[in-house]
Amino acid sequence: MASENSVMAVIRASRPTFRNNHDKVAFVIHASFLSAGFSLIAVGRRAVDNNLPIEGEEVGIEGWNELDDAYGFVYSKSEKDAKKAILVKCLPLEDYLMVDVVELKGEQKEPFHLQILVEDYLADSGAQQTNYGDMYKNLQGLVKSLNTVILEQLEPKCKAVASASPSRSSRYVEQHLFDLAETRS
Repeated sequence: MASENSVMAVIRASRPTFRNNHDKVAFVIHASFLSAGFSLIAVGRRAVDNNLPIEGEEVGIEGWNELDDAYGFVYSKSEKDAKKAILVKCLPLEDYLMVDVVELKGEQKEPFHLQILVEDYLADSGAQQTNYGDMYKNLQGLVKSLNTVILEQLEPKCKAVASASPSRSSRYVEQHLFDLAETRS
């Protein structure tokens, strides 16, 4: 599962440009999936197309916020003998970001849904903030909601493991992302 620190490390390492407050929350969702071990295989227009990829090479974040009325991400994750493909669609609706997540191949029939009131997770900003850490308030609460409502549902067997202390490999990934972010700043 994702943690507040690993999500912030992904954000800092990615150095995204935000057009609006919905962008800031949508990118936390993306960073949470990466922190949980998923790989991005389609983004933006390609992720909301009728011909969605269910496997493929990892892609960068270019075009992640190119659409005005939606955000789309397709992720993959290998588990034992199976490979998951996950579609994440986020729709801005006034002060909310509506998030729907569905497994593209597998047993899940209905999408998982999360409704996020954007202002609950963003710091008041009179001016454009340049420090990613200062843009968010209650990032921990947002990540916890994403873990509970979406990520743990996609990987229910990991729920017990997620409550235990982080593994050596997850601590390594968090440290590596932190080091990467520090070298870029």
